[in-house]
Amino acid sequence: MDKNKTHIIRFLAICAALSLWTIACRLMFGGQAPAYITEKWQVPDAFSAFSGRPGEYGVYKGRLDKTINRYGFISTPDLTVAKPDGTIRIAFLGGSSTAGTGPGLADRDTWPWRVTEMVKAAFPGRHIDFINGALPKYTTFESYGRLWSRIRFFKPDIICVYHGWSEMGYFTADKIDSITSWRDGGGMPAGRPVSKALDKRGLEIFRGNLDLIKMAAGLIGAKLFVCKEATLAVGGLSPAEQKRCRYDYHGFGHEAHVAAFKDIYAVIDREIDPGSVIDVTPVSGVPGYFMDHVHPTVQGSGKIAEIVSKKIISWIHLNCKRR
Repeated sequence: MDKNKTHIIRFLAICAALSLWTIACRLMFGGQAPAYITEKWQVPDAFSAFSGRPGEYGVYKGRLDKTINRYGFISTPDLTVAKPDGTIRIAFLGGSSTAGTGPGLADRDTWPWRVTEMVKAAFPGRHIDFINGALPKYTTFESYGRLWSRIRFFKPDIICVYHGWSEMGYFTADKIDSITSWRDGGGMPAGRPVSKALDKRGLEIFRGNLDLIKMAAGLIGAKLFVCKEATLAVGGLSPAEQKRCRYDYHGFGHEAHVAAFKDIYAVIDREIDPGSVIDVTPVSGVPGYFMDHVHPTVQGSGKIAEIVSKKIISWIHLNCKRR
C-alpha cells in the first residue's frame, strides 16, 4: 500500500472515531443546554462547538462594524462556495485574536482582512478573497473541525493557522480530565486561582490537533502556514503589564505562560516544515501592540499583517502562475 493511501485510511479512521465521540457526547449530554453558547451570535455546531450566526456582530459592545457573513464566518466579505476561476483563496484559522474579538476590532482592522488587502496590492488584477474561520474560544481542535466540515468545500489555496493562547486551556488538568469541558472551545471561567503549575499533556493535544490540520490541508491540496502567535506575555514583562494578562483564565501564572508559549513554538518547529512557519513573535512583548494578553490593537494588527502577508506573497509569486 502506498504512503498516500496509508495517510488517507488513517485520516478516515480518525474522522470515524471523532464522529463516534460526538454521538456519545450527544447521548450523554443531549438534554443539557450547551455551556459554551453564551452569546446571541453563537449557534451550536457539531464539529466545532459553535459557529457564528449570520448577520451583524453588533451585539458585541455595541459595535455595528463587526459582521458575520451568510456562511457564519466573522469579519469576512460575502463570497461563494464555488471558487471563481483564477481566484486565490486564503483561509485563516485561529481564536479570538484572529477573529478580532476580545476587546474587539472592526472587520477591516482585523489582521486577516489586512493581510488580504496587502496581498491584493501585491497582485493587482488578480482576484483574491479570504475566509476568517476563527472565533473566540476556538482551539486547534475547533479549527480542525471547522476546516474539515465547512471550509474545505470553499477550496482554499492557502490555510494560515494562528493559535497559542487558546491552547493554554489544555494545560490545566481539570480541562484535560473533564469530559464536559471538552465541549467548550478551550475557554475556562475567569477568576480562577493562579498558581505556577501547568499540565504538559497539553502539548501532545496541540501536536495531535496540528497533525490533523496538516493532514487535512494535504488532502484538499492547500498550502499550510502555521504562525507562532504573538503575545504580550514574554519574559521580563513588568508587573504592571502582567496585570493586563488574564492568567486567571487558565489557572497558572506569568512565568508558566511564558514557558507554555515557548513549548508551543517548539512543537510548531518540530511538526511543520521551516518554510511553512511564520514567526510573528517579533510583535510580542510590545505593550502598544496589545489590548491585553494577546488581542492586538489596530497598530498591532497591522504589524501582524505585515509579517504574515510577506510570507504569503512570496509563496504566491513562486507557486500561483496566472491562469
